[in-house]
Amino acid sequence: MKSRLNDQFPPLTPAVKNPSPIKVGDTANFTCNAENENVTKPVTYTWTKNGTTVSPGTTEPGALLFSPVKKADEGKYVCVAKNDAGSKTSTEEDFVVYFPPLTPAVKNPSPIKVGDTAKFTCNAENENVTKPVTYTWTKNGTTVSPGTTEPGALLFSPVKKADEGKYVCVAKNDAGSKTSTEEDFVVYFPPLTPAVKNPSPIKVGDTAKFTCNAENENVTKPVTYTWTKNGTTVSPGTTEPGALLFSPVKKADEGKYVCVAKNDAGSKTSTEEDFVVYFPPLTPAVKNPSPIKVGDTAKFTCNAENENVTKPVTYTWTKNGTTVSPGTTEPGALLFLTVKKADEGKYVCVAKNDAGSKTSTEVDFVVYFPPLTPAVKNPSPIKVGDTAKFTCNAENENVTKPVTYTWTKNGTTVSPGTTEPGALLFSPVKKADEGKYVCVAKNDAGSKTSTEEDFVVYYSPRIDPEAKMKYDVEGEIGKEASFELFIIAKPTPATTGYIWSKADFKLSNSSSKYEITSGSTSSKLSIKNVTSSDYDNYTCSVQTSGFQAMVFKFKLLKPGGATSPTIMISVLNIHDSCQFHNET
Repeated sequence: MKSRLNDQFPPLTPAVKNPSPIKVGDTANFTCNAENENVTKPVTYTWTKNGTTVSPGTTEPGALLFSPVKKADEGKYVCVAKNDAGSKTSTEEDFVVYFPPLTPAVKNPSPIKVGDTAKFTCNAENENVTKPVTYTWTKNGTTVSPGTTEPGALLFSPVKKADEGKYVCVAKNDAGSKTSTEEDFVVYFPPLTPAVKNPSPIKVGDTAKFTCNAENENVTKPVTYTWTKNGTTVSPGTTEPGALLFSPVKKADEGKYVCVAKNDAGSKTSTEEDFVVYFPPLTPAVKNPSPIKVGDTAKFTCNAENENVTKPVTYTWTKNGTTVSPGTTEPGALLFLTVKKADEGKYVCVAKNDAGSKTSTEVDFVVYFPPLTPAVKNPSPIKVGDTAKFTCNAENENVTKPVTYTWTKNGTTVSPGTTEPGALLFSPVKKADEGKYVCVAKNDAGSKTSTEEDFVVYYSPRIDPEAKMKYDVEGEIGKEASFELFIIAKPTPATTGYIWSKADFKLSNSSSKYEITSGSTSSKLSIKNVTSSDYDNYTCSVQTSGFQAMVFKFKLLKPGGATSPTIMISVLNIHDSCQFHNET
């Protein structure tokens, strides 16, 4: 019934709807209603938590919103409804918040050895987490018994190899569940008793290998192997696991060997093994006396023995695969009293005893055969200006290569002028190239010298540099005047090779006016009873075999007209077919 005061009616006692229990992180909404058709509007609602006013978190009348719910939101909540006619308070409501487990923290006891006791622990709780929390374990995705009543524990007693796997802990309460990260449970399994393979008996020089295996699919890897000989640790000589390598086997390797296999779970020791070594010949060491010259004495030696090798050792020799006589009773020797070219070949020494045999590497017996006496081809006689080539050959199929050739001229070494083996090139030939030439052929077996060869160079006539001649000659009327020409040439001209002329007129001894006297290297023109008509230019043409005629000019002057009383004669061309050049 409405109040008589101003016809206002106060709120009803608030009816509250409590959304809890609720999980942390969810959204929760209290509702509070204190109205009906009679209650005076408006009605305002306020909320308190543990006696303290809190914000409703929403504009919805009478609502109290948690979005998201937090553990701190737990408490005792009261709704107060108020209007102009008065106010009413709800009963106290407990807001219960469920807090899920934490992500489980797992302690993994592995790695652990087979036979030991191991315990995983798993904890997903703190003061906020809603109790109780239950724990379950899975191995490789399948739930397993924890083996203990200790909350969160997973017990292995004793540990077995089959317990290895991937384990996960799941923690669960009324607010939800959390799963741990996957944990590898590693179980160490000790080595088996090592199984050893003994390669002996074995021969000295061979390669031998012990093997030791202490593993199967259960044994924890890696397994390390160590070897002892007569109680002392030795190097395995290889990176192959469990192996003990001898390369090559030596007498000193004999002894009692033990293999020890070890991993993180323990170690095992093999039974003692005797390593027995046989002593065949060593690989023969051959001393090769070559290279050696034809005609010398040579001796191969072959030795395949030391203090360990079983005696006696016999030696045989082969040449190009065929057994040959050693030529001596000296053990291991192969003797050539007089080396022949035919002794060349590939030789092998084989050493043998009751323990086996060994073969030497193939040895080339090199027989040096000296050059032949050089055969020289002499290109002379040759003219100045031409190209000439000596050749020298001191080789055949027997002569050891390479053969080098050197040339001397008058005892002094000269350049060959070409890369052609054995050749001596002149291009062009000069007069100074004349001389006595010798070819020397040389190889690793020795050298041979050719006979001396005269290199003859032909050259055209030219003034004898040792002679002093008058170019301008003075002649007195009524007296005799003369010109003299001195030359050098090869070949020398015949006495008929000198032709004297005056103004293109050939002179001869046939007239009493002129007298011509010629030798091999000189010619003289005498003019009898000089007259004024004799004052003129004179020439002497000299012809030698194989060359063009050379012309030399003179002049007869009146007394007092000579300007150069003693000078070298000049040489001029007097017609196209006659040329002169100074040659050296």
